[in-house]
Parts: sequence; structure tokens; C-alpha cells
Amino acid sequence: VLFRSYTDTFYNWITTSSNKEINGLDEFNYRYYTQGTSQGFDNFVLRHAAKQIVNFAGDFQYHACISKYINHKVVNNVSELTSNQALIISFPFSDTGTAHSSFIDILTACSQLNIPVCLDLAYWGISKDLTLDLTRWSCIQEVVCSLSKPFYILETHRVGIRFNREYVDDGICMLNEV
Repeated sequence: VLFRSYTDTFYNWITTSSNKEINGLDEFNYRYYTQGTSQGFDNFVLRHAAKQIVNFAGDFQYHACISKYINHKVVNNVSELTSNQALIISFPFSDTGTAHSSFIDILTACSQLNIPVCLDLAYWGISKDLTLDLTRWSCIQEVVCSLSKPFYILETHRVGIRFNREYVDDGICMLNEV
């Protein structure tokens, strides 16, 4: 019961805002406590290690750090995306605090190329004037968020959540299920 209360409360916090809007998060029926967004990134990279892990220049430096021992590429343009890749991208984008200038084109290409996407909402809690419609992008497999940015006192507590469209049998699920 406590676990469900946590995920429900976190979901309500993300989807209830007077200055930004997110649609379609209710389609992500699998919700798990994580140790910040980082644990979600780690498990996404492990799950897609046979693919080239990509992120766009200016995104959270942690992505390059955890990917340095596998096939990883920092891309600058949507034309660099190819099949057999997996993408981690932040929204709002880490470098600008708003949507990446090519966000729609990026997700369109990922959908066409069957590139799985992990969407990083770490900055969602401190953003405004954004609209995100997850129903448009089947390529987004999971969404991760944490409380360290909007609630500075929690930065050392690693409080996060991962939303998945499909069940994923990985360490996050196992730890949440025991």
C-alpha cells in the first residue's frame, strides 16, 4: 500500500500543474520507485547495451559517463539517428531549460526508426510553459523523474520514479517487487 501511495502521489505531482501540461502518462501503467533518475538511466543502458546509446550534445553529462564502456555517441542533428540505437533525452532539455529545438523531429525519427527512448523529466519540477503529449510517441518506452531539482534538500536522498509502457524484468522491478 505504501508503494502504491508513493507512485500515485508522484504521478499526481507530475500531472497536476498550473504552468505546464503532460498528457499520456496514464498510458505508462508500470510505475516504480527509483534511486533518482540515474538508476532509470543505468537500467535503460543495460537493457539496450547491444545498441548504440545516443544522446544529443548539451544533454545531461551522466549519459556519456555511464555509456563510455559501451557503444555510445553524442549526436548534434536528427539526421545522425539510425536504427539499432537507443536514445536518452531530457525534457525540458538540460542545456536550454525548454524543449530541445528539434524535439518533435527527434521523436518522429525515433518512431520511424524504432529507436527506444528514455525520456528524462528531471527538470520537469522547475520548468514552466511546456506541453508534452506522450500519446504521440510510441518510441518513448519509459519516463523517469526525480525530486532533486525542485526540492533541493532531496538532492542527496535519490528520490525518483520510472514509468514504463510495458513490464520490464530488470533490477528496478525486482527491488520494487520484493
